[in-house]
Amino acid sequence: MDNFIEVVTEDGRKFKAEVIDIFSVDAYPDKDYIIYSFGEEVSADEEKVYISIVEKIDDQYRLLEISDPTEWSIVQEAIANTVENEGEVNE
Repeated sequence: MDNFIEVVTEDGRKFKAEVIDIFSVDAYPDKDYIIYSFGEEVSADEEKVYISIVEKIDDQYRLLEISDPTEWSIVQEAIANTVENEGEVNE
């Protein structure tokens, strides 16, 4: 995927982030989640990724922290299931 967004911090700093995926989970149907990266390498073949809630207000979007432990657990499970299913398709 070659999609990028501009992330603006509360103090006005701007960063370019690559959008890896946008998804929803059944348990929170009114929310969308985004997986994104700033290109920070963890190892030679891995990048650090971030996951946030996407909130749309008028024509702008805000990225919000997932602060509820139950919600975070459900989101992690959805990501793990997606990765697992993609592995089965690609094998």
